[in-house]
Amino acid sequence: MVWSVLGIGTLLNTTQGAQTWKDSGCSPAVAHAYSNFNAMQTRHLQERRELEEQLRQRFAAFKESFFARYHYETVFEDQGEGRVLPGQDGKPLLKEGAESAQHKAARQLFESSERLKLSPQQDRELNELVQEEAAAIKAFLKQNSSSLRDPQVQKELQKQILMGKMKALKLQREHQDQRFRVDMPPAAESVEMVSLGLQELRRMEDRHISLEEASSDQRMILEFEGEAVVKMDDPQRPNPVAKAPVSILQRGKSGPPKQRLEEVFPRYLVALLYQLGIYDL
Repeated sequence: MVWSVLGIGTLLNTTQGAQTWKDSGCSPAVAHAYSNFNAMQTRHLQERRELEEQLRQRFAAFKESFFARYHYETVFEDQGEGRVLPGQDGKPLLKEGAESAQHKAARQLFESSERLKLSPQQDRELNELVQEEAAAIKAFLKQNSSSLRDPQVQKELQKQILMGKMKALKLQREHQDQRFRVDMPPAAESVEMVSLGLQELRRMEDRHISLEEASSDQRMILEFEGEAVVKMDDPQRPNPVAKAPVSILQRGKSGPPKQRLEEVFPRYLVALLYQLGIYDL
């Protein structure tokens, strides 16, 4: 299970198409707000991706320069194949002198192996976090099942989900740090350069979060979606599709009929619950 945390500072993430605003029946003003907010989030996402690519290029250029002066201690087999020799801490040992083509091939093989080991570990950590947060939210929904339409209950649900998403953001940042560092040489100048680059990226992310949180377009969208749920709950609202009655026999086999999230919560909350793998009540 993957819980994306792009747009983490906001309740809406329009970059993933979670909000189908064109079919929402909203007013022109709300439609304009959706369009503006989507443009903002799309622009922010593109800016982050461009900076990440710049950092990758910057780090790659540093490595080229670094390994023109140093190489990893390498053991060469009879066939001439090289194997990087790590120290007691598992990190490769640095030696002065430019690396040869054989040293470079051994280094790249070592770096590839380290990246492959990192991926399943990070996937496991993310899945564990998502499952923990989903279990906590399911418990909250069960505990408050009789009052889920209460605005205060929904506000508390929203707060709990966003707290979980901030945990996910923290973990995502840790994972990104690890991915940037995993194939960099274990030298002080390398560590400092990567740290400065990641600080630059974090400042951009925090600025994007602040701008999206303060967006008047987002506030208008949330107000519209909250009002839409109230209208759905209106007993005078016509129901064009009558639900077939559930017989006692059917009820005994399948349990009480499950309620759709869209019948209870605004769409932004529904989207957040979907991200946790929660699709009904």
